[in-house]
Amino acid sequence: MKSLLQIVPQFPGKLDGVGDYAAGLARALERQGYYRSIFASHRGEATKNDFVNLRSAADQTYDGSILHYVNYGYAASGLPEWLLQVVERLRQKANGRLLVFFHELYSTGPPWRRDFWTNARQKNLVRKISALASSCLVSNEVAAAQLIKLAPSARIEIRPIPASLGEPSIDLKQITERDPLCWVICGGTHLVTRSLQSFERYRNRLPTVQRPRNLLVVGGARQRIVEEILDRMTDVKSSYRPEVEPDEASQLLLTASYGWIDYFRTNVSASLILKSSSFANLCSHGVVPILASGIPPISLHGEVIPAEFARGGLERDRTSKSEFIYHWYSRCAAMDRHVRSVNALPGQDRCR
Repeated sequence: MKSLLQIVPQFPGKLDGVGDYAAGLARALERQGYYRSIFASHRGEATKNDFVNLRSAADQTYDGSILHYVNYGYAASGLPEWLLQVVERLRQKANGRLLVFFHELYSTGPPWRRDFWTNARQKNLVRKISALASSCLVSNEVAAAQLIKLAPSARIEIRPIPASLGEPSIDLKQITERDPLCWVICGGTHLVTRSLQSFERYRNRLPTVQRPRNLLVVGGARQRIVEEILDRMTDVKSSYRPEVEPDEASQLLLTASYGWIDYFRTNVSASLILKSSSFANLCSHGVVPILASGIPPISLHGEVIPAEFARGGLERDRTSKSEFIYHWYSRCAAMDRHVRSVNALPGQDRCR
């Protein structure tokens, strides 16, 4: 089996979204007989046989390599300029077969924040790294437009982040039988906490006949603040399952009709939600996402994805939305789409 080096900010297994994605991709590639992955990071000890230190990895030869780029993941300054030399060496060692997944491109901020002063250098680094890549991936059209502006000649594909809790087979009968008043909040520690805090306020804006009867809170580390909020919500029957195994989490999601997600800290384009594995988990299980904020709609290649936004009431076509979003995920965001992008290195498809 061919070898694939995956460069990550930190090794998988650290409750890290990028690491979870890389690990899921590795399992899918190996299961289908394409690549065996070796993970390289500049942080932490290489405690497993398939984990190596990033600097020493550049001395080995691979059949292909992937850089999972998150600028602050590789440098506290957001400027991992040292990474450029490593990538140049790895591209030679991998026969030029380098795919870069830009999970983040660059950051901006007001003049009193460092992001404002380093923005130009961050963009220049992205420009140089994309020039070395045989193919680039981004998760949404907003990021694609930003990257095209920086690197017009780059070969770019859009691949929404896939689910980390499985991709179960679902039929319409299962969707219609779900309790329409069962909601779920899922994700990492910070996302679960922030989402539950805003959900506590939002649920009271719903008409009485639509208010949640059951609430599942799934994932993250156990937090006392979560337990306190759930204790206050005496009108909702809740189940809190932190640090849950993926298979069990998947079974819980299959019982929910709606999923509440407070992903954005500011009111930005809702299509940026496509870089969230928590959003993907809802879609892959046919759970209709309700976003706390964001500028609608969510779209990809001109197709609108039927999530809803917090506005005090829910539309009545839950079943058709659930079915649509499940099939949309299977067509556009499933892990198999990512496997094909990797297996096609150096890649031929351009961003649509």
